[in-house]
Amino acid sequence: MDAFTIFGLQTTATIVTYALAAKWYVWPRLAAVRLRWPLALALVWLFSVEGSLDLVKAVVQGIAIRATDYQLGAAWFIPTYAVPLLWVSQAMIFMLLLRREPVAVAASAPRAALTG
Repeated sequence: MDAFTIFGLQTTATIVTYALAAKWYVWPRLAAVRLRWPLALALVWLFSVEGSLDLVKAVVQGIAIRATDYQLGAAWFIPTYAVPLLWVSQAMIFMLLLRREPVAVAASAPRAALTG
């Protein structure tokens, strides 16, 4: 086999693996959060608070060492685009967690989907 065939097989195997991981691992957990299961919500709260504290710590450290005074090169995109995106994402997660009205979900569909 030539290099392009091997690369194609590796790429295909990777895509299939990620699709199966999403189906078997990620999707049921997202469904659990959507159904507002207590353990799922507690884990989302835990990771959201920890992620927010880590983001605050990183911003404070960046300000303390005056990171904007350095030649960042391509890393300039991290504080310019990624950090604001992380702040907005965290704010949206907290807004969804603090929302009081329940989410309307069909009673039988999620259980069948989680077990299948």
